[in-house]
Amino acid sequence: MIITRYDSEYLQFIPENLKESSGLSKFPGFLRRDVSYVCPAILPIVYNLKVRLSKSFNIKVSSELSHWLSDEFILDPLPEDFKYHTQPKDFQDIALRYLNTLGSAGILLEPGMGKTKVILDYIFLKKFSKALIICPLALLFVWEEEILKHRPELSYHLIQSTNWEKESEKSEDKTVIITNYNKAVILEEEIKRIPIQYIHLDEFLIKDPNSDRTKAMTRLSKRIPFRSGGSGTLINNSPLETYSPIRFLQPSLTGESLTKFKNRYQVSKSWINPNTNKTVNIPIYFKDIPEIKSIIDSCCIVMTKDKWLKLPKKIFKDYHVELAPQQKEKYDCLARNYRVDFQDISVEVNSPLTMLSKLYQISQGFLYGNSETDEEVDDSLFTSNETSEISKKIVYFDESPKIGLLNKLINTELKNEKFLLWFNLNGEFYLIKQLLERLGINFLVIRGGEKSIGKKVKEFNENPSIQVLLCQAKSVNYGITVLGSKPEELEKRHLEMLPEINTRVHIEVFFSINFSLEVYLQQQDRIHRLGQELECLYYRLFTNSSIEIKIRHSIDNKLEIKTELLKDIKDITSTN
Repeated sequence: MIITRYDSEYLQFIPENLKESSGLSKFPGFLRRDVSYVCPAILPIVYNLKVRLSKSFNIKVSSELSHWLSDEFILDPLPEDFKYHTQPKDFQDIALRYLNTLGSAGILLEPGMGKTKVILDYIFLKKFSKALIICPLALLFVWEEEILKHRPELSYHLIQSTNWEKESEKSEDKTVIITNYNKAVILEEEIKRIPIQYIHLDEFLIKDPNSDRTKAMTRLSKRIPFRSGGSGTLINNSPLETYSPIRFLQPSLTGESLTKFKNRYQVSKSWINPNTNKTVNIPIYFKDIPEIKSIIDSCCIVMTKDKWLKLPKKIFKDYHVELAPQQKEKYDCLARNYRVDFQDISVEVNSPLTMLSKLYQISQGFLYGNSETDEEVDDSLFTSNETSEISKKIVYFDESPKIGLLNKLINTELKNEKFLLWFNLNGEFYLIKQLLERLGINFLVIRGGEKSIGKKVKEFNENPSIQVLLCQAKSVNYGITVLGSKPEELEKRHLEMLPEINTRVHIEVFFSINFSLEVYLQQQDRIHRLGQELECLYYRLFTNSSIEIKIRHSIDNKLEIKTELLKDIKDITSTN
């Protein structure tokens, strides 16, 4: 097989026999141009494809490319006339040079390292006439603040409705258009008509290849020459989550077939549901992890806080309680029989995920009725005076040892601290809310779907009388800084502080841990970021002999995979 030039922008890999031709057809990589297998003439991308194919075939390089392919990858310098508006950290300058050199790349900086500034500087550097930023809804206000801080020269418009006639008029003369993922999906056809030169996906929320969001972003990417994505946690549950983000950035590294990619890196086994006899394929392990790491390395810059920032330590404190007798009885019954009756509801399990969900609920102290989507419960039913309505959808156990443990912590170790308190499901929320109200603690609540997240976070940071920020995991896990305020800052504003309460925030309490590694890491980094001066303490509450322990082990395993994938990434600092 020989590598030669296809045209001014692409190279091609030419098979020399039927075996090589068959191997290329099954390989998870390359773009197809008629009968040719091509890739961009970008050194790390070509080199990655060459190395991966070299495991099976002898790869030769045409004479005109031999010297180029043997060269070391060096970052391009920034133009002499380029000026920063705000002084960058060393790693931000390197990340900008990396993106500028590749044109399309992943900026995998851990939360709190200033990815947004890098992207705004890139837009300014390239002088794009139109750039599109797509981000989670909660981060719209963050992008607006960051533009005003780091690049006030850039004109921008936040799309906040699906009325395209109105939004189009407002954005017509603006350089940067910012919207959230859901609106981008709805307005996909309208956005396609805009001559956008650059697109950035904040937090890279396109990991499910089959979602409408991923499909829409992939279609958009094919029309836009310069692309990037920012995330601190590219790997969430499995290495296969690299497929859609990398395909968005550099599709020649993954190819267009998810099936080929799965066949290369995933091993599955069949699970038979004993109630329905239906067969489900479940991934059991992944192979060639170093090869997936090399794919990431070819188009993403990975930077971690422990290498580039001097931040305080993270300290984890785990507290365990046993299931209450009533909880244990129903937990064991469901695990054995795949069904359980409790008060006026009956639950039947029909999949491994449903089993996990129901066992998790019992370990927290409640149980939803049969529903494939547990959070379909109407929140409006759960007012403090409508307990009769609650029983229609959810039932609570007589005793919740975890609530008792939380009560003890609040009255001892957390008594004089402002802190974040995390929950996952609404059933947990009502248990915790009742406890905080009983204790007379002043708190703010942020739940999924809220539009005023930025306002509430700001209020919590600046108001010394609010001790707890009670947050649903799925709502505040991106781009939010929760550090509280220094006493001298509060004095300047003549704000009264609660006696003996530490106004700086350096503590998080996990009433439960989310099964998503990405969410879990993002939660931690709300306080572990630039500006933090205190050791970060993380209190984690677990019920023994429950699915929670398995979730913790699963998270640990995912973290090991993530670490393996992202460690030993080429040290870019030595480049010129």
